[in-house]
Amino acid sequence: MKEYAELKDWSIFENNQFFHGYSYSIFYLNELETFPLHWHHYVEIIYTMQNGLIYEVNGEKIYMEKGDILLIWPGELHAIIYQPQPNNTLLLQFDSQLLTNRVDFQKLAYLFYSTRLLREKENARVVPRLQKLLLEILDTSLYEEHFPEIKSCIFIYELVICLGGHLREVTLENEKRTSSHKLKVEQQMFLVCNYITAHCTENITLEAAAAIAGFSKYHFSKLFKTYTGHSLPEFQAKERLRIAETLLLDPNLSITEISQEAGFNSISTFNRVFMQFKKVSPTQFRKMYQLLDLLH
Repeated sequence: MKEYAELKDWSIFENNQFFHGYSYSIFYLNELETFPLHWHHYVEIIYTMQNGLIYEVNGEKIYMEKGDILLIWPGELHAIIYQPQPNNTLLLQFDSQLLTNRVDFQKLAYLFYSTRLLREKENARVVPRLQKLLLEILDTSLYEEHFPEIKSCIFIYELVICLGGHLREVTLENEKRTSSHKLKVEQQMFLVCNYITAHCTENITLEAAAAIAGFSKYHFSKLFKTYTGHSLPEFQAKERLRIAETLLLDPNLSITEISQEAGFNSISTFNRVFMQFKKVSPTQFRKMYQLLDLLH
């Protein structure tokens, strides 16, 4: 199978325009049997009401059961491999800036981005609450005459708060079951990841990150790679690219300005890293987005 980064290219970028210019869309998947590989900038949440739905996300096949909720974050390559017919699945998509501009979310961003599938049978305390909120958003969109977008956005924030609270509870429960040494490592790695996500535009050195975690830089480097699957420069680059992708949607900003605002020390570094992870240049990415915007 090809690597995720190799598959992610501009030709399969999706740029849906939300209904009535809203910051979200919500609808049932009740016709398509499959949907090809694609990626986009908005958050996508899938709630299936029957067994058999199969997704692929970043090269991994995910088999969903009735009641499960799947989370797909901006920039992730995904496809619908199989939908049982007749299908009964609810899909919510919303502007990622509803979250990324919020300080509260930034503090727990790594925890959210690490979450993929919430199985109802394994998360009985939170999944029914999330299901109810998703249905509230649908009802508001369909039947509310006054301020449907504002009310739906409130429900979206309630959903995020509910999920965030659950993720923190799970983290605390896991901490109780781990040894004191392992607990300290996990706590410090989580602290560092959140710090880097919140301060990724700054120049965070290996020594500085290791100091935050309380380990030597050599020990920290190995621990960080084990915990995140990335080296510190890779992790920081990916977090900077999250910011750059959003900034590139603003036609009033130059590539140089975006490079600086996203924390890259030179335009050449920005172009090289963008091409490395996205397989297109920043300029191509912007043109592709503008073209698709016109087509819609």
